[in-house]
Amino acid sequence: IGEHIHGDNEEIYFFIEGCGTMLIGNEKIHVSEGDIAVNSFQESHGLINNGNIPIKILIFQVNN
Repeated sequence: IGEHIHGDNEEIYFFIEGCGTMLIGNEKIHVSEGDIAVNSFQESHGLINNGNIPIKILIFQVNN
């Protein structure tokens, strides 16, 4: 998922399978199965797959 910004909602990523690097603002965070990442509204975020299998995630979007 390329780096991008949402203007009026937040996203919550729940990682079901795989691993990667989550880009949130200026931070790079390793994520894998069972992790949760919160992308605040108007904050840059993206996801890089560093693993050998596809990443499966469940994404919740919450409007502000």
